[in-house]
Amino acid sequence: MPLGLFLAGVSISAGLTRRIPRWLMWFGLILAVIGELSWFSMVVPAALFLIPLTRFPAFVWLIAAGFLLPKSASGSAATDGDQVLATNARMHEERATADVR
Repeated sequence: MPLGLFLAGVSISAGLTRRIPRWLMWFGLILAVIGELSWFSMVVPAALFLIPLTRFPAFVWLIAAGFLLPKSASGSAATDGDQVLATNARMHEERATADVR
């Protein structure tokens, strides 16, 4: 069950921000649904096949996602951080020149 939640979270967040291809996002979501349904194996022993049906393809999904995710964050988060650093540097310079006067 935790693997299903992990797959769903990464698939949705990375897929909607277009950091992974759509097919990988949908594959992860399908695996997540099967993983969440695997808890039925505690009630119905016939549902035990859902556990390996999730587990082994999920390893393949994790490897694919690891290769396809970008190595660094690019976009709004990185530029926002750069803007904050530039603003802090300007404020520091203004304070330094104000102290000299």
